[in-house]
Amino acid sequence: MAAANVIDFFVRLSDGWIFDASHLKKLWAALRKDKDAACSQLAKCLLVYIGAPEKHESDKSIPRCMKEWAGLMPMDPVSKSWGEDVIGMLLAQLAEWMPQAAKHSRVRVLNLIVSILRGLRQETSLDEGIRMSIVGILLEHLPDKDDKVRQLVVIALTKLGFPEEVEDGSSDLTATAKLLAELTDALHSDISQDVRVELVNRLPLDKPTLIEVLRHRSDRSANVAAAVYDKVARDVPMLRPTTPGGVSASPEQRTSLLWYGLQEPRAEPRSAAQGLLAKWFVGDAAKDIVVLLEAFDPQSNTELCRLIVDQLVANEHWDPQSWLKAETAAGRSLPDLARVAEQFEGQRQRQQQAQAQSGAAGSGGASWLAGVSSALVFVWVYACRKVEEVALDKGRAAAERVAATVAQAEASAAAQAEAVLEAFLPTAQQMAKLCSQAAEAGPTYRYITAQLLELTTLSYMNWVDASSRQEAEATLWGLITETSRSNEKGGPSGLSTSRSPFLPVASGGSGAWEAAVLGFATALYSNDGAALVHGVLPMVLQLVEAGMPSALSGERMEEAPEGPLLQALTFLHLLMATAGPGVHPSTSTAPVQPALQQHEGPAATSTGTSSAGARSSWTLAQAVDSLAWSASVNPSPSVRAAAVRCYVELCLRDGGLEHVPRAIAMLAPKLSSAAAACGGSAYGAVATDDDLEFAAQQQLPRRVALQGLVDLALTWGEPTVTAELKKAVTAAASCRQVDDVTAQLEALGMDPDKAAARSVDAGAAAAAAGSPHVAGGVVPILMRLTEGAVRKFQGFDGYVPARGMAADALLGAARLVHCWSLQRRLNKRLRHQAVTTMQPRLAEQLLTRLLLARFSPSLESEPGLRSQISAFFKSFQEAASEAGEEGAVYRRMLAGSFLHAARCAMALPAPAGAPATARGCVAPALMEFAGELLASAAAVAGGPAAVSAAVSDSDDAEVSHANREAPAASTVSDAATAAAGPGAAADRGSDVGDGPPDAVVWLCEMVLEEVVRLSSPGRSSLDTSEGRVRAYAAELFKTPMRLLPGLPVINAATSPAVLTTIRWLAYLGRRAMLKASGGNLVKTVVPDTAYKKLQEFVRMLESLQQVKTAPISEEDAKVFLQAFREQHREKLEQLPSFEDVTADLAPDDEWDVLLAVDTSQGGVGARTAGGRADQARAKKRGPGTKGAKCGATKSHGSTMTTTMATRTRQTGKAAASRGTTSSRRADACDTTDTDDGFDADQGCGGAGMDMNTDIESDDDVFRRENTAAATKGTRNRAGGAAATATATARPAASQDTSAASYVGTQPERRSSRAAAAKASEKLEALRLN
Repeated sequence: MAAANVIDFFVRLSDGWIFDASHLKKLWAALRKDKDAACSQLAKCLLVYIGAPEKHESDKSIPRCMKEWAGLMPMDPVSKSWGEDVIGMLLAQLAEWMPQAAKHSRVRVLNLIVSILRGLRQETSLDEGIRMSIVGILLEHLPDKDDKVRQLVVIALTKLGFPEEVEDGSSDLTATAKLLAELTDALHSDISQDVRVELVNRLPLDKPTLIEVLRHRSDRSANVAAAVYDKVARDVPMLRPTTPGGVSASPEQRTSLLWYGLQEPRAEPRSAAQGLLAKWFVGDAAKDIVVLLEAFDPQSNTELCRLIVDQLVANEHWDPQSWLKAETAAGRSLPDLARVAEQFEGQRQRQQQAQAQSGAAGSGGASWLAGVSSALVFVWVYACRKVEEVALDKGRAAAERVAATVAQAEASAAAQAEAVLEAFLPTAQQMAKLCSQAAEAGPTYRYITAQLLELTTLSYMNWVDASSRQEAEATLWGLITETSRSNEKGGPSGLSTSRSPFLPVASGGSGAWEAAVLGFATALYSNDGAALVHGVLPMVLQLVEAGMPSALSGERMEEAPEGPLLQALTFLHLLMATAGPGVHPSTSTAPVQPALQQHEGPAATSTGTSSAGARSSWTLAQAVDSLAWSASVNPSPSVRAAAVRCYVELCLRDGGLEHVPRAIAMLAPKLSSAAAACGGSAYGAVATDDDLEFAAQQQLPRRVALQGLVDLALTWGEPTVTAELKKAVTAAASCRQVDDVTAQLEALGMDPDKAAARSVDAGAAAAAAGSPHVAGGVVPILMRLTEGAVRKFQGFDGYVPARGMAADALLGAARLVHCWSLQRRLNKRLRHQAVTTMQPRLAEQLLTRLLLARFSPSLESEPGLRSQISAFFKSFQEAASEAGEEGAVYRRMLAGSFLHAARCAMALPAPAGAPATARGCVAPALMEFAGELLASAAAVAGGPAAVSAAVSDSDDAEVSHANREAPAASTVSDAATAAAGPGAAADRGSDVGDGPPDAVVWLCEMVLEEVVRLSSPGRSSLDTSEGRVRAYAAELFKTPMRLLPGLPVINAATSPAVLTTIRWLAYLGRRAMLKASGGNLVKTVVPDTAYKKLQEFVRMLESLQQVKTAPISEEDAKVFLQAFREQHREKLEQLPSFEDVTADLAPDDEWDVLLAVDTSQGGVGARTAGGRADQARAKKRGPGTKGAKCGATKSHGSTMTTTMATRTRQTGKAAASRGTTSSRRADACDTTDTDDGFDADQGCGGAGMDMNTDIESDDDVFRRENTAAATKGTRNRAGGAAATATATARPAASQDTSAASYVGTQPERRSSRAAAAKASEKLEALRLN
């Protein structure tokens, strides 16, 4: 009877019957009468529903019915146990039916399980054995192939698998931990965003699980990332757990969540992060802005705290004006704080007098700033700034309004804001005194003092009246010179044991304190740069005078104490930066009597003063000469770096060009040592944290010198800086040679005077006759420094981590490329050409290196640097998308570097997950990226705005160098131009910056010619049997089609020149197709899919130009091909071969000359300082770490001998390799003019003519084939000999990168050429088998 009732219930339910609670209670009653029979029949009825066809009409009603049925389970003490047994039996039966073949059947089973679990009351408990068996079955289906099944499995597991009470050490605890690990793995590996969202929402949180969940705040799915923030807002409190055993966000987690979440570009995660911030502010902080910010430490996370308050203000959760008004009413304004400070000062003085009378020892009491936190003072500054903005904006709006009512309302709002500020802030005189008292409170309150100084820059402060100005100048004098007094008491480390960035730089600060002081000085002198220098520079000089003991007066500056000198140099650098570039170096100060005197050296001649007596006044240039030049030889790396900054900053202003030679003379030794050190491991191979910190400190002057070099090149132009750099390096090398010869003669007892005079001429002659690549300039230095970071990988010679100098060089290259167009524009507008421009060839080299860095696997471990490189290319695309000459410059630069970067990318391994067509290199990805970037930029630039931009550019062109030297081709008739075709246009634009050719057309021509060269053996310097070359070739065939959107648009108004360009591109495309098909390149090297892309490109061009242009005659084809070959031959012949791009770093003996010019001390003192640094490192590492690092303790002479011997051997091997390539290229030049003949079909140009205009003879073919065979044989023999020599001379390859790896001193490390040769042999064997 009970079973019949169950059947009747489900039949009526299937017919659409509407049930209610009474019917479900009757079902429970039927189950009570005969539990086994009724439960079995209930399961059978559900099985019928599970096996029903897809999209059953009861898919919603039956799961809802089972949920409500489970919720009506009897809960009286007698029936509860029986009801739990029924639920357990039913769930166990459903779990056994999980292995259904049909997807919808598995989904129905899980829907029923989840519906029953959702309907159960919280106090319901299932049998432990049944629960664990169900969990085990569900775990088997966690990797199900269907997303919906996995999602429902996650829901069921989180409801069944985590009991509320688990005893420590029980089996339930082990099973729970195992289940949690399985679900966490699924969170990281599941491809469905719905499954990951469920896992994020339902995983129980403990500290390890919270870490795993927070990893998905940057998930590729915006919904998953938003779910993470929602989960934290729901379950994770800001400060402390709300329940015993709960979790709360750590400071690092709070910081990263809001820093990345509030700046998330995707709307869903950003909105969820804003909801999290609102929950923490309203719920956890109880709308107290100070409590909220104290959880994020404004002193360490200033930008984050500003971002947080900006969001609260924007979402109207907090009002700064109301908060200031409330603080003033509560007696917590700054005038109230000033009164507290005065009272405290009076009490302190009375206590000191009483102690002096009684003779008792003093005790330090609490400071009057004890109740002021960093969060509170941060809110003071932020709120005052916001209210000041409101007052200014409303006042400006009131003045601009026409309607009287509106203007009155705006003026009233401005007046209210001003009244709030006036009530909260003290007078200017009180503010200056308050800052002075805060500074005297000690280093603990340095951040608070800096924020009070920030308040002095408000426009409300009046520094014009005499009393306020006098008090402010006295305060400023004390703030600048107080560091020297503090150092006299406790030294640089005596101020505070903390590493606060707001400490003075002499005590380990970052310069934030000095910037705050100079901000106060700028407000005091009304933002007048000259007045600022006139008033502050004497204080800076007084700082040095007060910090130098009397015994050191008149001595060399390298013997001065580090603290005051570093402090003065920092103030001097920030003073020049704050004053602005309009302040001339000759700007003078008031008469002062400093202890500093002019010492020996080049500075004595530039300043025109003697070393005796006092100077009546100082200029900026004289101050820099006295401090920076002498301090550049100080033993402290921080002091030397500060000296470099000062001299570079002096040059970055009007009139600074005359000081560039002095600055370069200071930079050159550091740049040469940096470039030489890049051949080793820099400091990337240092093992311990102490070693890393020590090495980073030692590299600081080099990094500052490199950044200064880039700044000078951006300001005055790369050619100017390169010329001065060559002069400085030549002079330094000559002086070094003179010193060595003199020392040798003195050791032999000879008279060094005459010999030294002769050695000067010999040294100068040797330097002048040396290689032109000795410190070749800014670009060679950047290329040298980035080579090991971009193209070398861990375990190979020349590998350098993309940090420190290498990262600075990459970013410097990006800055030079980005600002190149601006320099060109300045060069055109400034007729005296004070700003010189970099050659287009050098700009292409830098862009090539940046393209390689964009795809280099070596940068995968540096996400910050990769993001900066990606940001550069976004800016580059925006610049290239501009209409007119501004954007065309960048597009031509990209077109000129495309093929070179693509060939170099064949040496870079493909990242994980790359398509099989990449064949193990990143060349296809780079070519796709660069091609799409160029095409999209050209398409945007060719829009409607291009016409107006071109008109404006024509005005600039009147004074341009390009028009002053216009080629003769621009004056020929239209008919001659059409006959010469795009070859003539390309001839006018052979140089990236000098001509008007379209960059997309130019690149299409070079790519199509490269296809022809690949189809002709011996012409492309590439071996098409190599897999990476095949990937490069296949992408070449796809590139023209990818560039098609950037070609000029064809319409009724299209000019004849554009139509001619399209016609010749179609001609070149057909020529490339016939060469590729006739040269056995298709199918054997290039797949059909790539070849079809080229065919499609040609068909589309022919369809565009057939009805617009006349057929191509044989004479036109001859003229065009002749001009085309002459135009592109040099560019294509300069492309590197496969051996070139996979070879080791080519050893430069010229850099050995630069090695002699050391970084810090110069001459013999440099070697002594280097020895002391090596001893310090060895002492710090201890006796147990000598092994691999013992090379650092070798003498300078033995190291140089080993380096030169090793580089000599490497030079020989590299020369042999280059010789093979050079011979191949020479032979290719001979066959270029005779390798372009082919038979055209009827479709090219719509002419149906014979285009075999330059058929090569049989002798030419025979000579070319013999040359190619001989070249290949020579290469194979050279490769075999090199491999044999390498196997004999070198032990097994070592991948240990923890040892120091100085180039030329570790022959046991495996070279990339040997690895490439071995890989090529394996690939060739696999291909033959």
